[in-house]
Amino acid sequence: MPAGPVGSVWASGTWSDLAWEELTWADAVALLFVLDLNTRLLVYLRSLYGVTGGDLTTLTQRYLRSQTGEMNARFKKLITDATNAMT
Repeated sequence: MPAGPVGSVWASGTWSDLAWEELTWADAVALLFVLDLNTRLLVYLRSLYGVTGGDLTTLTQRYLRSQTGEMNARFKKLITDATNAMT
């Protein structure tokens, strides 16, 4: 069922259908985190190296230098490792 204008929904008290179906806001936030590769990599690398600061470029270079093999394969491994760490 389509959502009504904010004012009418607010007045009727039917918050679950304000603009999205129930639980969609939480799903959208989770999806944005999953899709934001930079954030995913930064969180993973900071955890891996036990630091609270550090920029993505420096931490990524550190990780890539610690790996062996072709550079594209190293970066793909980083993405895979960061993704797997989220689950």
